[in-house]
Amino acid sequence: MDTRLRVVWSTLLIAAFVMGFTVSGSAVEPSKSKDPFPILIKEKKVRPIAGKINDLPKAPKLGDYFSARSASCDSIMVQYGIQSEPKEGIELRLLQNTDEIQRIKVKGRCGRVVFRGLFPSTEYRVNASWTHLANTENENAPVYSVSSKSVVCRTSDLPIGKCLLKFAAVSDTHVSIITRPGGRMHCKSAEILKDVCADANRRACSAMIIAGDLTDANLPEEYKRAKESLSEYRGSLLIAPGNHDDRTPETEIWRSHFGSDAGLKMIDGFQFLWLNTANGKLNKPANLAAIDQLNPDRPAVIFSHMQLVPDDYLNDKGKVIRDGKEVREQLEKIGRSRSIIYIGHKNVATTAKLGQVLQMNLPQTTQFPAGWLEAEICPEGIYHRFIPSCSAELEELSRLLNGGMMKGIGYRDRFSFEIWNRFVPWPKTGLKNDAAVPVKKRDSKKMEKSSSLNP
Repeated sequence: MDTRLRVVWSTLLIAAFVMGFTVSGSAVEPSKSKDPFPILIKEKKVRPIAGKINDLPKAPKLGDYFSARSASCDSIMVQYGIQSEPKEGIELRLLQNTDEIQRIKVKGRCGRVVFRGLFPSTEYRVNASWTHLANTENENAPVYSVSSKSVVCRTSDLPIGKCLLKFAAVSDTHVSIITRPGGRMHCKSAEILKDVCADANRRACSAMIIAGDLTDANLPEEYKRAKESLSEYRGSLLIAPGNHDDRTPETEIWRSHFGSDAGLKMIDGFQFLWLNTANGKLNKPANLAAIDQLNPDRPAVIFSHMQLVPDDYLNDKGKVIRDGKEVREQLEKIGRSRSIIYIGHKNVATTAKLGQVLQMNLPQTTQFPAGWLEAEICPEGIYHRFIPSCSAELEELSRLLNGGMMKGIGYRDRFSFEIWNRFVPWPKTGLKNDAAVPVKKRDSKKMEKSSSLNP
């Protein structure tokens, strides 16, 4: 980072400290209600299914979990899930190069910690260490062992220009009447969606997009619960149906609850285009009409349940639309546009390119890694930040119960931090015809370089 910018940033942090703002501490979401450590910023919590944290099942084959989950220009969130109860808590140390910046100790088998007051565009390392019981055979002669994990992560770039619009990118909420917990925590889905809406309000998101699978089984009671949860949200709400929702909008089930299954709407000068790919097909009158309205020279947010172009990471034929050849002209138009595409369905952090347009898979709110994206539209592109959708306990339960699905947790979570906390520039296409949102060359090149993170 530029030396002058560091000086300015340091001055701001000192000023904030003098004025009484907490900028150098850590925010902790403890895994027990009684915690001796200060809670400076409390993450939202959904009542866990397990009565106590020790009620969480153990999955030795999965091992312990420790990873960076979310980042802003001045903070990093890490999350941990430990198989055995730590004897004296878990010690977390934040380092920049070899210098220790912050240290904190937390208790419990799982939780989240937010380190604040950091520099933008800066690489940090977080080391975690704890002592745990190594054998349980002889209670009279316990043997303890020390374990440790480490993660290297980077704060986001300092946004250039003011935020023009902030929206919530949500997908696969799977509102359900299921009462049993599983790898997908659908039994808490309505409560989680309600909490996401409240969080989006608190974060001043002017719009919310949901990229399909709003409900789990297309049942009337699920639609009722979904509408009740969504009634909490105060901004513009746009929803595309998914394969778990009504696949035949002609029956008017979907439209009677949520309006058109495809369309284009202007919000604060930006195009929002949603497509119905619930049955794996794009070639539908409503979709074609919506794409026909798209102005390729104006910035647009496009979202669909199925991928419009396949990524090269997920080995699943059902991830992408099946009729791409029939809508080649429409896909080429989108690929030439100044857009960013958001996709639901598989909910693994991957990206692909449709022409010059980046396509990004969104997380699911009820399955590890569970969350949604806070997206800030700025003149040069969109800044993203991953926001957890439920408590650390509930997400850890999902991890433990869901570890064997889709090639394991490592497969699902491998690129989550890099992709879901990234800046995406507007494509260069159409700049000659539109000077309303300039793209700075150095930012575009930076993102092209960082595309090596793309699985």
